[in-house]
Amino acid sequence: MAAGPATVKPVLGYPAIRGLGEPIRALHAYLKIELEEKLYGTPFLPKATLDFAKWSSDKADLNMALPNFPYYIDGDLKLTETAAIMRYVCEKHAPDLLLAPGFPPLVGKAKHDQVFTFLFYANNGVRSYHYGFLPQTRSREGKSKDGRTGGLHFKDVWTEEKNREMNAVALEQVTDALDAGKRAQKESGVSGPLIFGATPTAADIVLYEHLCLVQCQAPEVADLEEVCAFRRAFEALPGILEYLKSPTRLVVPINAPMALFGASMDEASPYAMKAASSAVGGA
Repeated sequence: MAAGPATVKPVLGYPAIRGLGEPIRALHAYLKIELEEKLYGTPFLPKATLDFAKWSSDKADLNMALPNFPYYIDGDLKLTETAAIMRYVCEKHAPDLLLAPGFPPLVGKAKHDQVFTFLFYANNGVRSYHYGFLPQTRSREGKSKDGRTGGLHFKDVWTEEKNREMNAVALEQVTDALDAGKRAQKESGVSGPLIFGATPTAADIVLYEHLCLVQCQAPEVADLEEVCAFRRAFEALPGILEYLKSPTRLVVPINAPMALFGASMDEASPYAMKAASSAVGGA
């Protein structure tokens, strides 16, 4: 299943933060594919090797469609968007990571893609909140009371009530993703602590990082029985625990310097270690 080292390493370009680059890094670690990283962010990000301003010239030189972070270069191929990058890497090296096991291929791929896509949507909502935007901060119960959608009115930018609602939504979305997996397991007859059973998928990699993000603002997510079981199983996967404990891995910051949360954590501080504790397997 795991691919051997390539002659020419694929390149991942991203700021020296976890962010949307982390699932890509974890995927490569699991597949034992070595990455060459271009880490932008000097002088603001301690582990950066390139100035933020370098991105402007690199963006022009690379001549990519939809230029953005993260970007990925594999030979002549240039890609952006985390989901597209992960799908490409899986299709090339381990297509089974894009399939919910126990189903015919077309159905298994659709079942997986449903959860995979949902998790990116949920992750974007939490990240937007950390950066000061509130695109979706209402749970189903809240929406059912007045019939409105999940978006907030601009006049209601931030309140304690909305913070509680954002936490509730984040927890709800985690349990929804796990429930979708359990439903698929019931249909397929396959069982296990990962999303679709005992076999890892790309969706599991995304969920793991999403749980780390959600735990920063809603620590109670770590107490959910199904989350604990999922984490134990995920961290036991070949290559994953080694990656999570690697001294070269970016544990913090979680977000870029312009974020309102997770941008200025000191890796040595107790708060940073608590907030990012699931990076090495639990709070």
